[in-house]
Amino acid sequence: MATVAILHIVHYDDMHNEAVNNSIVDADIVHETCHKVAHGIKDYEFCVAALEEDPRSHSADLQGLGIISMELIIENATKIGSRIKGLLNDQKYGRDAKRLLQACEDLYSMAKDVTKQAIDHFKSKDYHGASSLVDSAQVAATTCEDGFKGAGLKSPLIAEDNYIIQLTSIVVTITKIVH
Repeated sequence: MATVAILHIVHYDDMHNEAVNNSIVDADIVHETCHKVAHGIKDYEFCVAALEEDPRSHSADLQGLGIISMELIIENATKIGSRIKGLLNDQKYGRDAKRLLQACEDLYSMAKDVTKQAIDHFKSKDYHGASSLVDSAQVAATTCEDGFKGAGLKSPLIAEDNYIIQLTSIVVTITKIVH
C-alpha cells in the first residue's frame, strides 16, 4: 500500500514538472514572436503585453498567435465603437467632431468585418489575403486619426487608434513569418 502511495506522489511530481516546463516553453513563443515583430523595445513590450492579454497565447503556436492577434483587433474595435457611441452623446464635442466620430465608428465597424474575413483567410493559409484585409483595418485606424488632424481637431481616440495600428502590425508580421 505504501508503494502505491509513493508511486502516486512520484507520478504527480513528474506531471507537475512537465506542466511547469511546458508553460516555460509556451511562454517563449510569445517572446520569440514578439522579438521578430518588434521594431524597438516599445514595440516588443507592447507585443508581449497584448498577446499575454489572452491566456491562450501561452499554449498557442505561431498560427494560433496570429488568430489571437486578429481576435484582439476585433475585440478592441468593438470597444472603440462603444466608446465612440458615448463620445457622440457628449455635449463637449461640436458638430465637426461628431461628424468625424461617426466616420470613425463606420471605419471601425468595417475594420471588425474585414478582420473576421482575415481570420478565415489565415485559417485557410491564404496569408496574403489575410494580410491585405488586416491592412484595411490598419487603414481604418489611420484614417480616423487623419480625419481629426485634417480638421485641426484633437482626436479623442489617439490611444485607441495607435493600439489598433500596433495590433495590426503584429498580425502583418506574423503572416509574413508563417508564409
